[in-house]
Amino acid sequence: DYAARRILGSHLRDRTVLFRVCFSVFALSGFCNNTPLVVLFMPIVRDWARTNQRAPSTFLIPLSYAAIMGGMLTTIGTSTNLLVNGLLEKQGYKPFNFFEPGILSLPMGVISFVLIISLGPMVLPDNK
Repeated sequence: DYAARRILGSHLRDRTVLFRVCFSVFALSGFCNNTPLVVLFMPIVRDWARTNQRAPSTFLIPLSYAAIMGGMLTTIGTSTNLLVNGLLEKQGYKPFNFFEPGILSLPMGVISFVLIISLGPMVLPDNK
């Protein structure tokens, strides 16, 4: 409950909460495995949504997408990046630098944030 109040605040607009959730998870998932990060944030977001009488699905779906996008920021962010990096090296190509995948994924993440925050509350299910 304390983590939810510190990260998400209370009595905020849905778009503000979406931004806080997405930004936090996006930033962390470049350095942590996506699955445990989503598992860590799910109960925090779900409990916050129930406490503030909001639909958890409105925040949990963007949480998952933010973890996927953030994982693409670094070489260690996702297992796919590690696999591709290993295959490049095995084939004699120069492997990615640590933040090299972020050259494409950071702008795509920003575009995705804008879409999630602006369109998310209108198109995501409102299952209270």
